[in-house]
Amino acid sequence: MPRFLIAICLSVVGVSAQAADLRPDDFAYGMRLTTQGASVAYRVTIPVDVYSHTSRRNLGDLRVFNANDEVVPHELRRPAELTEVVQAAVDLPLFALQGDPQRAIDSLRVTIVAGDRDVSVLTTGAPAGETAIASYIVNSKALPGPIEAFILGWRESQVQYAGEMSVEASDDLSNWRRVALGSIANLRAGSESLVENEIRIPATNSRYYRLSWIDRPPPFTLIRLQARAARTQLAQPRELYVADGLAVPGAAGEFDFRLPGNLPVDQFNVALPELNSVARVTLSVSEANAGPWRPIATTSVYRLASGTGETRNTARSVGLIQRPYWRMRVEQPAGVLGKLAPRLQVGWVPHELVFIARGEPPFRLAYGSATVESAEVRLADIVPGLGREIPLAVVIADPEEVLGGPARLVAAAKPFDWRSALLWISLVLGVLLLGWMAFRLMRDMNPPADD
Repeated sequence: MPRFLIAICLSVVGVSAQAADLRPDDFAYGMRLTTQGASVAYRVTIPVDVYSHTSRRNLGDLRVFNANDEVVPHELRRPAELTEVVQAAVDLPLFALQGDPQRAIDSLRVTIVAGDRDVSVLTTGAPAGETAIASYIVNSKALPGPIEAFILGWRESQVQYAGEMSVEASDDLSNWRRVALGSIANLRAGSESLVENEIRIPATNSRYYRLSWIDRPPPFTLIRLQARAARTQLAQPRELYVADGLAVPGAAGEFDFRLPGNLPVDQFNVALPELNSVARVTLSVSEANAGPWRPIATTSVYRLASGTGETRNTARSVGLIQRPYWRMRVEQPAGVLGKLAPRLQVGWVPHELVFIARGEPPFRLAYGSATVESAEVRLADIVPGLGREIPLAVVIADPEEVLGGPARLVAAAKPFDWRSALLWISLVLGVLLLGWMAFRLMRDMNPPADD
């Protein structure tokens, strides 16, 4: 979508965003966003300083400004915990077999090299009178691990063909199991062409594969075969923060930890300071240092000596927690951890900020205000395809700078409303006046009797 069309689509949003007449110094802090080239929209990973200096857990008190200090539309996104990784296709050795696949397999010579346990497959010739290539043997040594697809290659000038191919797997070239059937096509109609050369299979981990034509083989030979490893899911890289524990006065076996703001924590770990320590602990969180405290997990922590070094407890996942104050209570009697305080390590996947490049750079992220409300919009509803057909360029956040200062994080005291006070005073005086007039009227209408 052209940039000017997007600007038109977002005009209403831009006007409403500017209606509050905000400026960067209405926020406590900010950071310049360095862009690399022109783009319709940008995305930036939220740094830890933003979590430290915002007054709302939903990051509602932030804005993006352009070079003219105009607010531009933005949206906050929390990346998925797992990301899918798709591997590039890899060329694999391809060995052609003529005639009946099983008879051709019987005519193979297998050479085993004991040094690296390599296996080479060589044909010794097809049975007499058979020349059509009915199947192919694939050695997947170059691509260890599960395979999810094969991509066939033939010369573009080859004649038209449409048919099916069977994919079988084996670890010893003798016992085969079918894993998939795929349709293959090489068709043309005038200047148009239809080429279907990929066979998808369930993720399969095998040393050898046999690709055989079903019924009629094509009148051409495959010249290339590629395999694509099964896609994997990797955990998003997490930011880490370590907080030192402070013993709670008058409470044996309890320690407090302070995090820098409302980090979106979904993983924690406790590191014990002394070797050969074991404890059962309960972790609680709170919005304030004085509580109230909400328990989130009870777990075992340990640090033990072993023959190869140390054995320690590993990180534990929890639901999304955005509280700056953490407290750990040891369930056993005091003294099981030694004299030193433990440390708390938390991990989180940062939010992504996506904003439209309306106006001129440089853009600035401003955040931290006790009075500004959230103004993010769902950009995908306004610009369909944003992030897919319309790419998002990555920007880098520069170091934090002071804008309006820490005073912006404190809500200013409301001025005394003299107008309302005068109105209430007038109403009270009016009521008193009416009461006095009613009393005089009743006294005049009922004069005291003469003695």
